[in-house]
Amino acid sequence: MGRVGENVEVRYARHQLDRVEVFLNDTFLCTAYLMDAIEEEAARRILAQRAKEATWLAAKHRAAARRRRDRFAPITQARPDPKQGKAAPPRRTITPSRSLLGPRQVPPGMVRPPGLDAPHKGDSA
Repeated sequence: MGRVGENVEVRYARHQLDRVEVFLNDTFLCTAYLMDAIEEEAARRILAQRAKEATWLAAKHRAAARRRRDRFAPITQARPDPKQGKAAPPRRTITPSRSLLGPRQVPPGMVRPPGLDAPHKGDSA
């Protein structure tokens, strides 16, 4: 299992054509039997093992998909912090840009430079 696309070497004996030996890079992998030549009980065991492996692989794929959905899910609002049970604080605070403050407004905590204390025409102090 898991050897799709790999080149293997198949060796067989001329007098035993019901089985072949499979090698990968001169390392023995398995003996492959002709399905028509094996006993019915052995064929049932092989098919049961294949079904078991397919079930295991499907469970692994589902678990990976679940982890992928959790990891890459879009976050449109703060999620509750699992340790504290409340919403997590935002990662950064958003401050308005200076262009949104108005033409001559002074942000809180700042003062106008000397000589500019008198409001201009159209300013609402």
